[in-house]
Amino acid sequence: MLAMTSFLLLPDSMHLDNRILIGWITGVLCFLILVTLMMCSATPQKTRYRAQRQEAQHLSVFLLVVITACTSIFAIGLMQATSNDKAIPASTLALEVTLSLIAIVCSWFLTHTMFALHYATCYYHSDSLNQDTGYSGGLDFPGEDLPDYWDFMYFSFTLGMTAQTSDVSIPSLFMRRLALGHGMIAFLFYVVILASSVNVSSGLL
Repeated sequence: MLAMTSFLLLPDSMHLDNRILIGWITGVLCFLILVTLMMCSATPQKTRYRAQRQEAQHLSVFLLVVITACTSIFAIGLMQATSNDKAIPASTLALEVTLSLIAIVCSWFLTHTMFALHYATCYYHSDSLNQDTGYSGGLDFPGEDLPDYWDFMYFSFTLGMTAQTSDVSIPSLFMRRLALGHGMIAFLFYVVILASSVNVSSGLL
């Protein structure tokens, strides 16, 4: 809603692609800020409570990730197109490239944050609770304390940045498949970003 409002409030004289990027960036940043504020006040008990009452369908999460990836590709394509168009003024070119880079970064953060929320939902899934522990599990965090949202953020971003799970093991078959999909999406992000960044850099030289 906020992204659409930002898009509509921008002047019509601004290029449509810039308005779309600004609307997307505004919406993603507001969502990430709200999620961060929620996580800052979430104890392990609150994390379990919220995860069990805000269970998202697996398909919905992956659809959001796909939309995020497509938005990133759109932003990269915009950079490529503008960097090769010599008729565009330098100031406009700089604005469009900057917005594209910010959109890619926002999409990257959004993707791994959504996976972190999804890991928390699967971990504390109310329909498959372990009668001994009171939660589903699927990830083996070091220590005896229940994980909170920041633990899932740690796992998600570690997997997204390094393509490995660090000190968190994955005993669950479903979680391993989910982590596999997460790793593949993260890899595609890096491949596309790296290849397109080289193309944009060469076009600007």
